[in-house]
Amino acid sequence: MSASLRSFGIGLFVAGAVLGMVQLTSKESPDTQQSVKDTSTTATTVKTLEKENAALKKELTALEKKLKKQQQKQPAKKETAPATYTLHIETGMGTTEITNTLQKDGIISDAREFEQYIIDQGQATRLQNGSFTLQKDMSYAAILKALTN
Repeated sequence: MSASLRSFGIGLFVAGAVLGMVQLTSKESPDTQQSVKDTSTTATTVKTLEKENAALKKELTALEKKLKKQQQKQPAKKETAPATYTLHIETGMGTTEITNTLQKDGIISDAREFEQYIIDQGQATRLQNGSFTLQKDMSYAAILKALTN
């Protein structure tokens, strides 16, 4: 019994040694096997992304056509004269109050931005009292020019 057990143990040892030698001399190391798996996964991912890209391009084309049809159906908007607005600046009004009024009444979109523009231009102390006619499409420079002249 012990001889057969010993023979079995020696057989396992030899088999393990042979497998170890085969692994060491093999052309494909575990790192290579992993990189083959990674390459396969990457290729699959690329194919999936290409399919999704093609589908999105088709969807974009369809939406562009739909938008074009809707734009053709809508009547052309008539050109209207810019809306005018009269701003009244009274004694003691500061730039913050003036720019907030302009924003509230829809002449400018950002009171802080316009106030900073006035300060950057060095015109904060040159704003005049009185009534000023402004248009909603005026630039910051044009509004400032109107308020300082």
